[in-house]
Amino acid sequence: MASEMEEVAEKCLDSELWHACAGSMVQIPAVNSKVYYFPQGHAEHTCTDVDFSALPRIPAMILCRVDTVKFLADPKTDEIYAKIRLIPVLNNEHDFEDDTFFGSSVVETTEKPISFAKTLTQSDANNGGGFSVPRYCAETIFPTLDLSADPPVQTVMAKDVHGEIWPFRHIFRGTPKRHLLTSGWSTFVNKKKLVAGDSIVFLREESGALCVGIRRVKRGGIGGQETQSGWNLIAGNYGGSYAYLKEDEKSSSNGNLNSSGGRFRDKGKVSPESVVRASYFASTGQPFEIVYYPRASTPEFCVRASSVNAAMSVQWCLGMRFKMAFETEDPSRISWFMGSISTVQVADPVRWPHSPWRLLQVTWDEPDLLQNVKHVNPWLVELVSNMPVIHLSPPRKRLCLPQEHTGSQACSIWRSFIGFPT
Repeated sequence: MASEMEEVAEKCLDSELWHACAGSMVQIPAVNSKVYYFPQGHAEHTCTDVDFSALPRIPAMILCRVDTVKFLADPKTDEIYAKIRLIPVLNNEHDFEDDTFFGSSVVETTEKPISFAKTLTQSDANNGGGFSVPRYCAETIFPTLDLSADPPVQTVMAKDVHGEIWPFRHIFRGTPKRHLLTSGWSTFVNKKKLVAGDSIVFLREESGALCVGIRRVKRGGIGGQETQSGWNLIAGNYGGSYAYLKEDEKSSSNGNLNSSGGRFRDKGKVSPESVVRASYFASTGQPFEIVYYPRASTPEFCVRASSVNAAMSVQWCLGMRFKMAFETEDPSRISWFMGSISTVQVADPVRWPHSPWRLLQVTWDEPDLLQNVKHVNPWLVELVSNMPVIHLSPPRKRLCLPQEHTGSQACSIWRSFIGFPT
């Protein structure tokens, strides 16, 4: 009986609908792809401190092969998440793909289904009202509405992530005329407990069937002003969805973060015990499973191996100019923000002395918008210029290599610095 309940609870979603709900920039590693698992980043997913003291010293990053991926959704809240089973890679095991990823980094061989997301207004979320459908969504995703009818009206049937069918009355009316969902919408709002700021996602499958999903607004203090402003950090060319948590205002004067990247006011969906267990299995070469919530405002901690390797080959120096992509509340809009590297320093030299996690402390050209984004992972930035600005202090010799070093020498010295095999 218990196994049957678990099977029902873990009913896998269609990957296309899952990604539509997650956001266009979320990447999930494909089966047999190579990733680095970061226990330090996994700990941040708990939104609390994780005690690793019972474990022997574990590596800061562990090369793994993706064994299985399950796309899932919470049966009560519809929040999507993924279960990923990882197998640590042995030294002689390198005969599998390196760069295959679901998501934006994949070279698409088939046409992606059409989807559209809208952030709910107060009027949309009023359980006694209707939903104002953007014209693009009504004309490209919904079934064709006969505008010659009086009034133009139809019933659309939308399937949610659990397979339940929701009927909505779609009408074109008003002055000026607009598309609305009326009957059925308030029932959906009440059942799904939607509030203003949540997003509704509509997707049309290749078969023509209409699907509906939800993206919950990131509430509370996890993201601080960053979350409240509606900006969510995503990856640049080095891949991976990324959102930064507000750093501990009471951290030590040298700016170092604690073992979980800072203290957090809200409890995460991942338990500290599961992180310790996964870290132990990973460090001892045993298969393990992790759970990842792409909308949880925490960094991606299973990162494409080639992205990390590329970032680690760079001679990171103070004053380097970079850009990073940001996603707004409108998932179709991507903005790039510029900044400079102000410090190159291991975030937690006590627990993770050789970790590149949050290695770069940055200064933004527009600090008011990004005041809580202070430490970033090297694989998430795209260099604009590797020449430091003149007025900054000279870089440290161990991190910024002299001009006579070749690219391969730079990579070797950098990897040696962070404890990565050359």
